[in-house]
Amino acid sequence: MAVRIKQKKPGVWHLDVRVKIAGKEYRKRETIKGSKTQAEDRFVELRNQLRGDVKKEPCSLTIRTVSDLIDFYYEHNQSDRKKVQCIFEKIRADIGHLPLKDLGMNVVQYFMILRKEISPRTNCQYSNGTCNRFLAYAKAIFNLAIKYELIEKNPLARVDKMKETARDRVLTDDERKDLFKVLQANSRLKHLVPAVQFAIQVPIRKSELVGLKKDSLDMINGLIRLRNGTTKNGQGTYVPIPPNMIEYFRSIPAASEYLFYRKEGDKYYSLGDFKNGWKAALKEAKIEDFHFHDLRHISATDLIDNGTPDRIVRSIANWRTDMLTRYYHMDSRKNARKVIFASEPQSGHQVDTFSVKAV
Repeated sequence: MAVRIKQKKPGVWHLDVRVKIAGKEYRKRETIKGSKTQAEDRFVELRNQLRGDVKKEPCSLTIRTVSDLIDFYYEHNQSDRKKVQCIFEKIRADIGHLPLKDLGMNVVQYFMILRKEISPRTNCQYSNGTCNRFLAYAKAIFNLAIKYELIEKNPLARVDKMKETARDRVLTDDERKDLFKVLQANSRLKHLVPAVQFAIQVPIRKSELVGLKKDSLDMINGLIRLRNGTTKNGQGTYVPIPPNMIEYFRSIPAASEYLFYRKEGDKYYSLGDFKNGWKAALKEAKIEDFHFHDLRHISATDLIDNGTPDRIVRSIANWRTDMLTRYYHMDSRKNARKVIFASEPQSGHQVDTFSVKAV
């Protein structure tokens, strides 16, 4: 509730009463004459009246369908809106017309069908991970409906998540060289070189990287601050500056507000999404099935393989849970070379040998 009592002139007060109920803001304004105490008493009176009027309105009259419920969720979770908009807008298009009183098996069947649908973005069947995200946010809006007594139970409560297989895509040494060679040679892509060079060494999300500004840079301690509210989980952290990028950060133009930037004329801008530029670079380098987010997995793996403790990597990557077990790609080549077979020569021992012939 925002309390606003303003004196317009001696003895005249403007009251601006606002109350927020069930995620929706209600407002009433009034101008009165009198003392400040009288204005405060009238403010309390108006506030109580407003609350009483709102409680008389049955929510079921304003939130009747799944589409209404999605809008209701947005009001409660403003920070989530951009992140989940594509998910909710598909749900709205497919079953937004369903009345809340007729959910039941209609919603369950919808998610069974969704698992077999073709994604318009990839032209492939939705992955298990994507289906699980649809399911998680759908459950969230129905749980919100339960909280405000719009429905009695969650129709998806017994629908289980699908088993996910973590991506296991890394860049070979040749692919790394080809990627940077393309980025360096193409004038339209060259501005991406520092961002890719940083992301391949430090486990950071694309959305976090493009938003980094100069006030986050600590050259004395060799750190970059990811502030609260700028990360996926909302919790800030520090990430290190790779030694091979110190000179880059020292040489950022004074006119640039961002640590990673693109220049147009005399002005500097954030890298933005750069999805098209990234796709163009991969195509020219002939690298298939590789996402920018895969760099996060690669950097986490490299840090551990180089001896960085697990807990440090989790802190830098800002994982609240043990996501490291999912994102860490064991370097099988390094581990395989450490294996000792019984047939290997040992000092003072004779080793049996045998040969394998091609059939």
